[in-house]
Amino acid sequence: MYDQLNDLGFVKVATKVKEEVSFPAMLQEAYKHYPFITPEAIKKFNEELFKKTRIRTSRGGGMYDNTYDKLVFCKIADYPSAPPKEVLDDMQTAKDRGCFDTFEIGLIESIKEVEDPILFGRVKGCNDLFFVSQWDNDVKFEDLVKATDGKEFLRNNNIEA
Repeated sequence: MYDQLNDLGFVKVATKVKEEVSFPAMLQEAYKHYPFITPEAIKKFNEELFKKTRIRTSRGGGMYDNTYDKLVFCKIADYPSAPPKEVLDDMQTAKDRGCFDTFEIGLIESIKEVEDPILFGRVKGCNDLFFVSQWDNDVKFEDLVKATDGKEFLRNNNIEA
């Protein structure tokens, strides 16, 4: 039915029919050949990793930075280096089995959270950021203005020096 629908131009419904038919078979093949992990397990792993690796650094005045590790997932197209040959061979075997739609690489990434941000507004189609408000002292709008000696800010806001 998929081929007939697709050949006659019913591409959207043909794709849906194909997915409905192939989904159970793909799952069966995946569960048959590969161990798996649930999203809940990944969440728990990341919670434990956070507890083990979190470093809270004071910047004074009640402000802090948090640094910690986290398991993240990267599309293979975005991964910057080549895996070992045996991994490529295993991936080829999995691809030949036809049980996965995509592949991702799980890796540990170090995350740094800087508290006390600045709130900006945006207008679609405009690259400028519009200052709305700020709190605490990690970075101030005034510091951004000073980075251009204030001249660009004055010019952009039609203020004469």
